[in-house]
Amino acid sequence: ATPSLTGVSPRSVVLNWNAPTSSNYAGVYICRAAGTTAPTLPCGGVAVAGSPGLAGTYTDSYALAANTTYTYAVFSSDASGITSSGVTVQVLTNS
Repeated sequence: ATPSLTGVSPRSVVLNWNAPTSSNYAGVYICRAAGTTAPTLPCGGVAVAGSPGLAGTYTDSYALAANTTYTYAVFSSDASGITSSGVTVQVLTNS
């Protein structure tokens, strides 16, 4: 699940991804860290359920600060709870 950004404001970030086509795909875990260092599992992030081959989206508006760099890591998971190594994306919120 490779994330992309479609919306950035001072207090929210919209992440989008294309889900793997594997029938074992269950969803993603999304982790966020302030700064440029990518977060790793386990994290205090969110689990977003998904369906194989379908696009996913998540809006993060929890305690974001304006004009701040955040790094998100998105880990796809299967029905057994096994996760991918994760992919990252950085964003600078608007001021």
